[in-house]
Amino acid sequence: MNQSEIISQYVRMNRKFEVAFMPKVKRAIHVKVKDVIDDLNSGGYDKAIAGLSADIGNETMSMTIRNLYRVVGTAHARVSYSRLLQDQKKGFGFNQEWTDWILNYLKQFLFDKITFRIAETTREALMKALTIGVTSGLGIDGMIKQLEEWPFERYQAARIVRTEVNRAANVGALAQAQTGEYEQQKEWISVQDFRTRGHNPKDHANHVALNGTKVDADADFIDQRNGDRLQFPGDPNGKAESTINCRCQAVFVNKRDANGNLIPKVKPNVFVIGPKEEEPEIEYKTEPEMRTEKMMNTMSAFIEALTEPYEEKVQTILQKVNESSTDVMESFTDLSTEVKGQTLESSNKFEEVFNRIIKEVKGIKPDVKVDVNQGPVIAAIETMGGNLSKALTDGLNELKDELKKKKTVVHTITRDDKDLIKTITTVTQ
Repeated sequence: MNQSEIISQYVRMNRKFEVAFMPKVKRAIHVKVKDVIDDLNSGGYDKAIAGLSADIGNETMSMTIRNLYRVVGTAHARVSYSRLLQDQKKGFGFNQEWTDWILNYLKQFLFDKITFRIAETTREALMKALTIGVTSGLGIDGMIKQLEEWPFERYQAARIVRTEVNRAANVGALAQAQTGEYEQQKEWISVQDFRTRGHNPKDHANHVALNGTKVDADADFIDQRNGDRLQFPGDPNGKAESTINCRCQAVFVNKRDANGNLIPKVKPNVFVIGPKEEEPEIEYKTEPEMRTEKMMNTMSAFIEALTEPYEEKVQTILQKVNESSTDVMESFTDLSTEVKGQTLESSNKFEEVFNRIIKEVKGIKPDVKVDVNQGPVIAAIETMGGNLSKALTDGLNELKDELKKKKTVVHTITRDDKDLIKTITTVTQ
């Protein structure tokens, strides 16, 4: 794929994720707005301000952001890995490995910054809205009505979704690079339109100039205009002016030596000097967790048992699984955007797509032979296939039931004495 095709695929994927997560983020913001409305009802302005001053965060938003990074990051890790498959004769990528890396990275380096900034911005906006309400003489009922029709929720949700989807996409690509077998480089690719930072000399950042810049996977991109050092587009270590609403992408490619060969990563030797670490606490696992771990261990044993002559066949199987997984994700988002959850006719289209996907999944059968006891392995694979087919079928039935519930959307517009629009209220019946 050339640069234009890569960025088109990237923007298309992210737009679908933005549509999927927009209502979830908006609901999370509304949780805080509702808290303020409840405080206004029960204790007036003073209680609402006191509640905001003692605000300790938004658990709903935290869970939403974590889920966003898991879904978006893993999908982009898969796409990044698929681009490298043709360049590697061996090496496996696993969704769980990428997901664990992404969530660990989020927890260590991003989560506090992201959630704090979101909470701080929302709190400041709410305090400003209450202050304006008091100085304008709106009264408690007037302030509640203003918050119920508050356009900030949508604006804030759109900004959060655009920023975090792009950031999660780049973290996912980084996860693939960090867990991969070979040394890699990354290239900064900018969306080529007038909205990209740098076209205007007054822009804080210059992402137009960064386009095409290549550095090692562990190195930073450096914006010559402001000196920001960014590990990837959207890196929260950069200034907000460099990251908010950024749409740029980091694309990873394998490094090669002077002879054109891939360069395996060198694992450093680690010598521990000092007192012996304390014994870790015993981790108690539930029965489902133990069954899952046993199944994953069985699959790992199966993969490790594959010998060199069969690797090419296994790569073909893995690539087909990757393509099927991407197809599932894109089908879900494409159709949810297209039908908007209202017509029975669209549910038939869902059924057609799901039946095709289930047929493809059932048709994926590894054409390999291993000189080991294959009984437990085959049983585990068949169980996993049956569970996947059942999950897809159950999901389809739930979607069809929801789609049968036709909904009516009513828009109410209020205007001022100059006939200008003051508010637009949308109600789904």
